[in-house]
Amino acid sequence: MAKANEMAPKMVPKMYPLELPEGAGLIQTTAEDCCVLMDEIAEGGVRLHVLPSPAAVEHKLDLMYGPMGWGCRRYACGGTLYCSVGVFNPLTGDYLHKDAPAVGDYMVPGMDKSKAQDASAFVHAAAHWGVCQDVLALPQMAFDKTQVEIIPVPSDRDSTRIKGYRLRSALTVDKLSRLEDGSIVAVQLKDREGKKYVWQRT
Repeated sequence: MAKANEMAPKMVPKMYPLELPEGAGLIQTTAEDCCVLMDEIAEGGVRLHVLPSPAAVEHKLDLMYGPMGWGCRRYACGGTLYCSVGVFNPLTGDYLHKDAPAVGDYMVPGMDKSKAQDASAFVHAAAHWGVCQDVLALPQMAFDKTQVEIIPVPSDRDSTRIKGYRLRSALTVDKLSRLEDGSIVAVQLKDREGKKYVWQRT
């Protein structure tokens, strides 16, 4: 994910915020760019976030600015991990950076804390350049037990006790619905069997 920030490319087209390369522009986020992270699975329903995949964010930065046209660096401040995403400015021969802290939105049960913080800081910093900002701005979504199938997980030691809950099938993003201005108003999820689940902005 890290780029060689110190080395400026020999020949580079003008870059945003001065001017995007000819024919380039902010690339709209697609369903394939997104991942579903579960915040809570309970007997009565689930709460989840749809977030940009860090790999998709990196790919979009490559498409918009070129592999050598941007870079990122990480640092800690006050015990919080920050990421700084810089875009090369050919007029100064340097990178203009925008920074963001990790905010914990990628932290889910079972995920390594350092990886979750790294993903959060990087994606939020890239959003300052407009990359996947539309998806990152989506609120938490909730589906109750009448909308999704929730399965109790028995205790390993006592099968009569419930230690937690899980979805019958993992969810992925199937479709993003937008208004004419590009803002996302609905998200369609699907499970492994192809069943669809729709969240609409109220």
